[in-house]
Amino acid sequence: MKDLTQKDLKIDIMNSSSDEKVILLTGGLGNQIFQYAFGLYLESEYQLKVKYSFYNTTSKKASKRTFALNNLYEVDTCSSKLLYTINNFKIFKFLIFKFSWLAKLFGVITEPNFKKFFKDRQPLTNYKYFIGFWQDNLYLDKNLEILKTFKRSDVTFSKIKNEVFASKMEYVALHLRRGDYLKLSGFHNIIGKDYYIKAINKVQNITGSPEILLFSDDLNESKKLTQELPFEIKIIHYPELDDVGEFRLMTECNHFITANSTFSFLAAKLSKREDSIKITPEKWFVTDNTIMIQDSSFLYL
Repeated sequence: MKDLTQKDLKIDIMNSSSDEKVILLTGGLGNQIFQYAFGLYLESEYQLKVKYSFYNTTSKKASKRTFALNNLYEVDTCSSKLLYTINNFKIFKFLIFKFSWLAKLFGVITEPNFKKFFKDRQPLTNYKYFIGFWQDNLYLDKNLEILKTFKRSDVTFSKIKNEVFASKMEYVALHLRRGDYLKLSGFHNIIGKDYYIKAINKVQNITGSPEILLFSDDLNESKKLTQELPFEIKIIHYPELDDVGEFRLMTECNHFITANSTFSFLAAKLSKREDSIKITPEKWFVTDNTIMIQDSSFLYL
């Protein structure tokens, strides 16, 4: 991308009162789905036209993320020099989040400030850009049927799906999140075998003996876990499947044991199985005991 000029930023500011809104997409597929759900919420509740702009904003320790949402849904995208600048200059981003008057000057509304506007039902006329993770069931539940409708799958996915779900038995998707979590263990809670043993026992007590399918971003850690757990578990590992393919495959399962991850949480949430058992960890972060996402359809262990 070419160097930004003051003129470029002025153009973005001048357009900030437009009815067209731009939502920053960032993070992995789970985060992007939440941000997309928020966009659908803006469209339905505020009658706004929404576009999406992706920029990779993960830290050096975190896994590099790519724009994956368009492989799952039809999304209207655009580029934004202003959002690019906010994401690439930490001081600017800090100031935008710190001072609401500065954010308003640039037509930006952050997630904390939006909650104030939503409470007071103030108009969003002077804002164009929305920055946040938007991890709230409100946005999901308002557009659940849309979110459950994915793009048509390709031949490769269909072949793998038929291979994995060859029998008529019930399947449990078990998600192990490792990868960059191991580098960020001071922030993300590393979910151990005790949680998985309790969760599997809970599912088996209700369903009998379903087949357990382990999905993970770390093949070596998956193998270690299967050796530690007193259950027969099949590791799902298809190099030809990207994150979207694994996500779609996970949603096809009957029951779900998620990690502390929006990826598997949303796979369970967006499954078309109405009677599924959905289990998620109660503690997602090391220093925060607050339940990440409150959802009555999940069991918290």
